[in-house]
Amino acid sequence: MVSSRRRLQQILLIVLLVSGGLGGGWALLAVNGVLHASVAETPVNFDQGLNRLETRAPRHWTNQWCGTCHKQAYSEWKSSRHFVAGTNENFQAQCLATGGGRQQWCFNCHAPTNPATTLLPLHEPPQLEQLFERPPHWLEQGVGCLSCHVRDGQVLVTNATQKARAAHPVRKSQELGTAEFCAGCHQFNFKDVHLPDYLHGPFQQASLEEFLDYRLADGFETRCHDCHMPGGRHVMPGGYDNKMLNRALKLELAADWEQERVAISVSVTARRVGHKVPGGEFFRSVTLHTWVTNSRGEVLKDTSIACSAEPGGAAEGTAIDPETPGSAWPRVEIFSRRQGAFDNGPEALELSPTDSRLLPGETRRFHYELRPEVDPSDFPLQVHAELWYHVMHETEADEFHFSPEAVKSLICSERRPVARNAQR
Repeated sequence: MVSSRRRLQQILLIVLLVSGGLGGGWALLAVNGVLHASVAETPVNFDQGLNRLETRAPRHWTNQWCGTCHKQAYSEWKSSRHFVAGTNENFQAQCLATGGGRQQWCFNCHAPTNPATTLLPLHEPPQLEQLFERPPHWLEQGVGCLSCHVRDGQVLVTNATQKARAAHPVRKSQELGTAEFCAGCHQFNFKDVHLPDYLHGPFQQASLEEFLDYRLADGFETRCHDCHMPGGRHVMPGGYDNKMLNRALKLELAADWEQERVAISVSVTARRVGHKVPGGEFFRSVTLHTWVTNSRGEVLKDTSIACSAEPGGAAEGTAIDPETPGSAWPRVEIFSRRQGAFDNGPEALELSPTDSRLLPGETRRFHYELRPEVDPSDFPLQVHAELWYHVMHETEADEFHFSPEAVKSLICSERRPVARNAQR
């Protein structure tokens, strides 16, 4: 559309110049101004994978070219998940999966500068397997400098300095520094197989909605960038970064021996985070594992465990059924957003999801009481608690031929000794 308008503009200018002579010069300038104003700019924000990105950058503009001047940002980006967005093993496995992957809209976010100009979001890209066997340059570069910073052959900037203007054409764009810009890829609905250009059903990823709720409650004009791009750095850590997970989650453990039983209190707090935990894709989860060992390191089992859970903290917590979220002893509590799409088919997307994730600022406490059969040689006991982050469920890992260990990582752990007739 834009290119046809520009061609029309050029043709009319030539006609006016030839036929109008000097007297038509004023008309030429007027028509030029009107036509120039009618040329629509490419939107800055992404569109949830509905379309590929057309940057209209000069041929010599590459991510490597950007790095000749922006060395630090380029180096940071090369170590980020954005760089491997199109080639990492998880994306490849899910993109090749039948029944949910194999669709163009996956590439429109994970490799926005892909060349598929004629494919609708749910179309299958041609020669899909070969793309991953020999990744082309646009796939190897993932979400690069040009993906976020170039539109209509202009570099997007929030502050147009003289140095920037001298180096290349610039376009001042405040959208670049907003949460809505990130949401163009990090918040989207399920796609409807009957309406492939329509966003349908509940959010598959609801980062912006959760963030705006947090910002409204908090009262501060925070941005995604404040946590994920501190100081303008381009590493952009998230769920795959253990340091960020440690900052986002606090684990506390207390244990006593009282009246021939072990009394355990475990709490998990979501702190310094602007969305529910875990965030991102709906199939991610966090699990809390609690167990007790004797002095020989043997795990104690007890079928008479009493459990209770209480939400609380700075935010109103999610109602907890002490029997449903976790397992028998040793205990496993699950923090997840269960859509049910994989278990119950597409009709499950119409149902309200069960969401047991932590709200920003929420502390959730779990209390357990065990009456293990122990003798004096078993003391001191050790109570253990661990938080694990899961990129996907073990059943999905098996489907994609990943080992269970490959899709989870230990966030943090705590341990407390328990002596007979001693407290804490």
